[in-house]
Amino acid sequence: MKKYSDEENAKGVFVVFSVVQMILLALMYTIVYASYRATKMALDKYGLSQISVFAPLSY
Repeated sequence: MKKYSDEENAKGVFVVFSVVQMILLALMYTIVYASYRATKMALDKYGLSQISVFAPLSY
């Protein structure tokens, strides 16, 4: 039977935590970058100014 070690458990939890944080960071980066690219494509496609994309439509 293995000995219980708080130090090894803490190192393992830190590694798992770091990997999860890297995955979440990459996921958030892709979402933000996709939004940026979609906004740029909308500007080019519809000939909008950069301000009109973020300004609310007033009727």
